[in-house]
Amino acid sequence: MTIEYGGFSTLDIYENKEYYSGKNVVALNCARYGIVYAILDAAYTKIYIPFYMCPTVKQTLEMFKINYEEYHINEEFEPINVTLKEHECILLFNFCGVILRNKIIDLVDKYKNVIIDNSQAFFLEPILEVYNIYSCRKFIGVTDGCYVIKKGIAHKDKKYEEDYSSNRVHILFSALEYGNNYSYEEYLQIENGFAGAGIKRMSLVTHSILGQTNYEYIIDRRRANYNVINNLFKCNKDIATIATAENTVPMKYPLLVKNSKNIRERLIEKKIYIPFWWNGISEVNSFENRLMCELLVLPIDQRYSALDMERMVEIIKTELFA
Repeated sequence: MTIEYGGFSTLDIYENKEYYSGKNVVALNCARYGIVYAILDAAYTKIYIPFYMCPTVKQTLEMFKINYEEYHINEEFEPINVTLKEHECILLFNFCGVILRNKIIDLVDKYKNVIIDNSQAFFLEPILEVYNIYSCRKFIGVTDGCYVIKKGIAHKDKKYEEDYSSNRVHILFSALEYGNNYSYEEYLQIENGFAGAGIKRMSLVTHSILGQTNYEYIIDRRRANYNVINNLFKCNKDIATIATAENTVPMKYPLLVKNSKNIRERLIEKKIYIPFWWNGISEVNSFENRLMCELLVLPIDQRYSALDMERMVEIIKTELFA
């Protein structure tokens, strides 16, 4: 963009304030394209991906004609029966951001050629020997953006065009003033727009917002909210939770309950919006099927206080035991 002088004020741009920056970081438009960037950078010939993950990853691999094979996971979220050949890699999905870093390190030691999908674990410290993918919009008020991090990563991003977020960012303001439900249909249109976007450099708007974000507040608020919910649910024998360590910063609180579909629908009437993970999954084992049938992922983000969490849990318990 050509530098202009004068005129009206715009968003302030602060340098070196983003959570991730430096020579080991490539900033792109979307996590699914970050995965593709890593595959192309390493010249991997095939990637193994979980059956149980967002189908947009598989669709994007097909778009780029990248050879892939799907694998199942066990109850520890570990791959089942995956053996890599030379120049092949595996995508490890950090479900909800609750998988501990030490466990991921063990899997990296086992498989070597690894891409870690931390799209649901923005604050997990990267393991620099392998590729780490982070999604900004799942944790911060932006409409796009991802980081690809690896020691010595090649900065091939300069050959890609820059993304532009100005035609998307307005939904953040309308959601702030009118509520998320007001902008939901437009949000879905924006989500669908990523399908054919391809690899792009992170937009200036997204860089700007990320450069002035209070990350410590986000970390503290998410941890506190997670702990509030965990303390309210952990003693209930009719509810299963997926545990994590206190020093993690999850994206959601994963709760396993019977008849989650009906409960999810009833919660909408109470203005509690819980997504279903995921449509379009072709095959599941018993544990993955349980996730699809019983999982409720509760919001714990920085918009909410401990009191909000207590109110939400009370409503959910009322619906569960009505």
